[in-house]
Formats: sequence, structure tokens, C-alpha cells
Amino acid sequence: MFKLIKIFCLLFGFVQLLAAQGFEGIVETRQVDANGISHDISWYIKKDKIAFELKSNAAMKMRFVPQPKQNSMLMTVSTADGESKTEVLAKDISSEINVSGAELKDLGMRKTAEHGDVSVIVMTTSTSTTETELTKMFDVNLSNYVSFFKNDYAILSLVKSGQSGFPLNSVTKDKSGNIISKTTLISIRRLALSESYFK
Repeated sequence: MFKLIKIFCLLFGFVQLLAAQGFEGIVETRQVDANGISHDISWYIKKDKIAFELKSNAAMKMRFVPQPKQNSMLMTVSTADGESKTEVLAKDISSEINVSGAELKDLGMRKTAEHGDVSVIVMTTSTSTTETELTKMFDVNLSNYVSFFKNDYAILSLVKSGQSGFPLNSVTKDKSGNIISKTTLISIRRLALSESYFK
């Protein structure tokens, strides 16, 4: 009996690992900044490839494709007038966040109705505190992309913690408790993605 339970646990773990490694689909989030301005962000994930699309209004859409091998990010801007592409070097992406002396605290697992157990981490810097919920549902190695997300508190928290996974919900507050940035998960959809999403 114990042997059967052990085999089942090993098999379940293996299936979960395959599901994480093989995730392909779109993660929809909404991000609100300190001024109350919101942006809808769509993350396109295909195993260890990522791209994201930002919409602030119906008239303009921006897609960003990190290219670690070229150490650059491809930016495509689509408007009613057409489409333009620009390549931005990682070294030219400025950062306003200093996490060099940040303290990290692992709050363990939290149960959610929609996405099961999520891992919760808190990063505290000299100017802010960020609480982030991470899913292990898929396992993009974001440390490969950190040079492109120098101003994303949740991704910086994840990479600094050394954990694997992907940030779903996060909130960053200053020392007075005012919200600097808040990201809320809208949906996760599994579907096949064309390679054109990453070009």
C-alpha cells in the first residue's frame, strides 16, 4: 500500500513537472501605478520564451520581445497609422529600483480558489515593500530576462529570491503605505502560440 502511494506521488510530481516545463499560453494581468493609471499586460509564454504586450488605450498597442542572446529587446508599436519596430539594448533600459540591499521573507504557501497553492514572498528595500504571489504552474527562468525588467518589483523579487515560477499578483507600497504599483491576475489561458509572437 505504501509503495503504491509512493509511486503515485512520484508520478503526480512528474506530471506536474511536465506541465510546468511545457506551459504554452497567455497570462493576462492589469497593472496600476501610483497615479492610478492602469495598463493591461498580456504575457505570451512558450516554454522558456516570453513576450509581453501592453495596452493603455484602444488606439495603441506595444509588444516587447526580450532577446537574451542579442542582449536587446524588440519593441513593436501598433497604431491606426501602422506598425513600427525598434530594438532597445538592455544596457539602455534605465532603472529606478535599487534591490542591492533588499531583505526577502518567504511567507510560505497560500491557497487560492482559481490557481491552487501559490508561494508568497515579501521584498523590503529602503524605500518600499513588495508582496508577490508566485505560481509553479509554469517555470520560465526569469533570471535570464532580469536585465529587461529592471523596473518590475515582482520579477526582481522573484529573481532575488532564487525561486522558480511566475509572478501572478503583487502589490508594492512605499514606507507610508501608499501604493506604488499593483498587479492583478485576470486570466491564464493554455493555447498554442505561433512563433510570430516572439519576433
